[in-house]
Amino acid sequence: VVTANRREQNLQNVGISISALSGEQMRDLNVNTALDIANATPNIEIVRSYAAPGFNTQITIRGVGQPDFQDTTEATATAYVDEFYMIGAGQADFLSFDIARVEVARGPQGTVQGRNSTAGSLNYYTNRPSTAETSGRGSITIAEHGTVRSEGYLNVPLSSDFAVHAAFSTDNGTGYCDTV
Repeated sequence: VVTANRREQNLQNVGISISALSGEQMRDLNVNTALDIANATPNIEIVRSYAAPGFNTQITIRGVGQPDFQDTTEATATAYVDEFYMIGAGQADFLSFDIARVEVARGPQGTVQGRNSTAGSLNYYTNRPSTAETSGRGSITIAEHGTVRSEGYLNVPLSSDFAVHAAFSTDNGTGYCDTV
């Protein structure tokens, strides 16, 4: 089920070129950033000027991208988190934790998104608070070069109509090069 046309529809019934990944699929594929989403989705490329996410990130969908490499320039491939517009392309390249699903819509999306989405759009939808049950998850990853990643969430229902959902993520490392 996707919401590319501002209503819930089966992916097979949507009249645009769209790819969607559920949160479970993202965990199974070890998708942690927008770059990983690009690696799992056809016709999208993400180029970073630096190794870390968010620094002068350029998103290209179907070969259409923004040739201006300033972080303050609005992108032709727009990104939204819970339908909130992310102005620069670098803002779309963040740690993707506690995500319910991501939809990549290819082709002009200006009529649906109401913004300059001439290349397409990345739409992230975070997990919503649930009043059904208390739940949580956490993980820590330790790797080479002093890399330590952690992420988790906690959902606590406070009443039949109100719940609190909190999430966190960290990504720290010493890097690959030693400075003298």
